[in-house]
Amino acid sequence: MEGEIRLAELSDVPVITDIYNYAVLHTTATQDLHPQTVEVREKWFLAHDPQRLPVFVFEAAATKEVVGWSSLSLFSERPGYSITAEVSIYIAPHAQAKGIGKKMLHHLIAVAREQGFHSLLARMADENVPSKVMHLAAGFQPAGLLKEAGWKFNRYIDIAILQMMLV
Repeated sequence: MEGEIRLAELSDVPVITDIYNYAVLHTTATQDLHPQTVEVREKWFLAHDPQRLPVFVFEAAATKEVVGWSSLSLFSERPGYSITAEVSIYIAPHAQAKGIGKKMLHHLIAVAREQGFHSLLARMADENVPSKVMHLAAGFQPAGLLKEAGWKFNRYIDIAILQMMLV
């Protein structure tokens, strides 16, 4: 799908919330169990410094509809981990498997390099094969598997951790 990746704006938060809440309710892409309100997501958005930890959206060229979002987040609040960021990418269901996630991931990698991060992490349900394949194809490497670390849909979820060294 053709489109543009741009910095997200506060006005994008409702659609970011809708895309995220679909994943909350229907997938193991996130271990959140309950949909989030726009107000909660606004606080999350405002906590992301666009100069260091930006949030991006993918706007479809044909419709100008926001169909995906991505972000860099701190891996940990502890200062010694400030060299490592975590990537997040969520795509609206009707826009999945059209190359948007791949474009957004490559964009996040480029931005993280520009920001001077040393490494990137991606956490995902081990069963999320499309996400794992996308990250591995972009150069991420398996860094660990947390057995039964999640619980969703009345079952345990193994969480895969992938890492990319940027330097």
